[in-house]
Amino acid sequence: VLGAANGSAVMQWAAVEQSSFLARLFCGNRRPFTLRVVRVPLNPNMTARSSLLGMEIDPRLLSAPADLLIERPLRLCSSQLVNVVDGRTRSLLGVVRCELCRLVDRDLTVMLSDGTNLTPVVRIHCGFGLENLIKPRWRFEILDATTAELKLGTVQKHFSGIVQELTTDADNFGVQLLQTLPANVKALVLAAVFLIDFMYFEDNDANSSSRRQRRRRY
Repeated sequence: VLGAANGSAVMQWAAVEQSSFLARLFCGNRRPFTLRVVRVPLNPNMTARSSLLGMEIDPRLLSAPADLLIERPLRLCSSQLVNVVDGRTRSLLGVVRCELCRLVDRDLTVMLSDGTNLTPVVRIHCGFGLENLIKPRWRFEILDATTAELKLGTVQKHFSGIVQELTTDADNFGVQLLQTLPANVKALVLAAVFLIDFMYFEDNDANSSSRRQRRRRY
């Protein structure tokens, strides 16, 4: 379960992953999945809880109507992408793509759909080089797709403390965006943050993943 909170740390959405055990076992962080992004009600009991056996998900979260569907198909090639679909109309909002075969950079391109064509609107700079091989990159710049000099925001992975970083698979991200960005572009950026988490920060150790808390907060 992945959670999305507002600036006051109030949980507003929960993204429940739907994927098979075999996909998680054999594909690791490249596995196909569907994230159902549902609005979390004011009822504090309607949340996901951790237990000795892993995460216990309230059935009402699973049956709640999804505001967004973030779908990641199985891809054997080097490029990774997710499709972002409106949960109510089932129309494609856009696509987030990462070309891993590039030697210079591994930027994520956020493309907005108008029903027929995909138009790049945002580029998230992930960086690639010796510096990022030595130490993990925890800060990602959100840039305009046409004018790279125009900064639209940042994605920042926050240090969660020694205990959480070493003993759990939980990650905390902060996202800052221009308030003038359209809501559909913000939804695509949220999907991009999920993809960044899966690509760069998920622990794929088969022995530890079964016992670690599978919850992230954004």
